[in-house]
Amino acid sequence: MGHDPDKADCLISSIYDAAVDGRLWKRAVLTLAKATDCAQASIDIFDRSSGLLVKAWNPLIDKEFIASYLAHWRDHFPHSRKTARFPVGQLIHRTDAMDLESVLKSDFYNEWMKPQGIGGD
Repeated sequence: MGHDPDKADCLISSIYDAAVDGRLWKRAVLTLAKATDCAQASIDIFDRSSGLLVKAWNPLIDKEFIASYLAHWRDHFPHSRKTARFPVGQLIHRTDAMDLESVLKSDFYNEWMKPQGIGGD
């Protein structure tokens, strides 16, 4: 987020608002994208036992990519089980569960993420 305290404050406020009112998570994700100057952003919830994505707020991702993720890629996401080692509710960054080099070599990145312009962070 650089050194822009206004962006950070807006992001933190939007997360607190969404924690109180679950209907506001989409807005929190849009604020996250804006605060980090990213074209894409998502907040994902994974099932600890299976490592599979069970809920995601990703309003900037094309609906066809979401459908292909649910139909195929979530079962082939190379690092999903690594997220299960973190405590419930802990915010994690991609670097906590995987290294960028392995992500960039994966089919998941090259066939699903890269066509959308997602960089793996």
